[in-house]
Amino acid sequence: MEKMSTIKGLVPILLMAFVFTNCDMQESTVGTFEDTAGKLPNFSVIEGAEDVTVSVTRNNDVGYFDAVLTNVGNNPFVVDGSYTAWCAHWSAPIDSDGRKYDGVSLYSTQNDKNWNKLNYVLNERSGYYETIEGVTYKEIQAVIWTLIEFKEFDIEKNRIFSGLNKDAYYAVLSDAKENGDSFQSQPGDIHAVFANMSVLQTDGDNTQTVIIEVVAAGRAWGGDTIAGTDDFTWYYYNTNGDEVQGIYTITTNTRAGDVMISDPVDGTVTLSIELYNDGQVGWFYRPFDEVLFIKGYDDEAEVAGLVQPDQPWLYAGNDLVVEVDEYEFYAIYFQSLEKRRAQ
Repeated sequence: MEKMSTIKGLVPILLMAFVFTNCDMQESTVGTFEDTAGKLPNFSVIEGAEDVTVSVTRNNDVGYFDAVLTNVGNNPFVVDGSYTAWCAHWSAPIDSDGRKYDGVSLYSTQNDKNWNKLNYVLNERSGYYETIEGVTYKEIQAVIWTLIEFKEFDIEKNRIFSGLNKDAYYAVLSDAKENGDSFQSQPGDIHAVFANMSVLQTDGDNTQTVIIEVVAAGRAWGGDTIAGTDDFTWYYYNTNGDEVQGIYTITTNTRAGDVMISDPVDGTVTLSIELYNDGQVGWFYRPFDEVLFIKGYDDEAEVAGLVQPDQPWLYAGNDLVVEVDEYEFYAIYFQSLEKRRAQ
């Protein structure tokens, strides 16, 4: 991660007296999130997530909070739902008893190298719990404060948690500093989304900004025939091949599901998609209005070159079983597919 001193003083955090959480400090000493977010390249509000409602409830089973997002508009990063969340700042308040904060803007860190170490820690979190003796949510939270430097955190001076295991804390921090810079997000990985709540008030102070764990989505193509160049490849469906063919992610060529096209009836076929899900880990598309796009081709050279035919999409929507016109070749494209796994 590049030096993060440019984002010191960024946001407000949590007052945990009764229903308030501040990670046990007694005053907020920070300004608004926008004061420093604008200083980081490529770090801006997610289009479609400018007016979100956020509520948090203290839950230390996995993270620091459970955060519930509602009123999230269409975007490639995050949808309505419940997420594991963390404090972004160790000395600002938030109501962690389910109060709804309206008008919250969300910021994504996906594929932003400034946040590589943070995203690395979020992805290794479950492994730390299992492999490093003494790691709990406290040590992970303290490492997050150290890495992001919204307000300087010193484990020796800022004694937020009782019973914090320093050896475990330093083990996680050392791993993050040694390996975090090279982290690259893939579909199914976690990346941080910041919920900017600092413009809102809690108990007379600017509210804590919350770090939400979001699973990265990816794009995918349907069909077993590969085409493209060394820089960019895709797949297409050739009806002269097997009836059941694969759905392949773009970045990793992972098979995420199957696509099947029926024999034609009166010039139409039924295209059916099944995404893999073993009950514990599975692939899902995000519930946008248009996530699946289908084009038909009679010339294989055109589909192999992704030449756009004159006609519009045969289909653009979010159904996984659709009827489309008969063609010999099909380009089948998912714009937002994610692999969800147990927390």
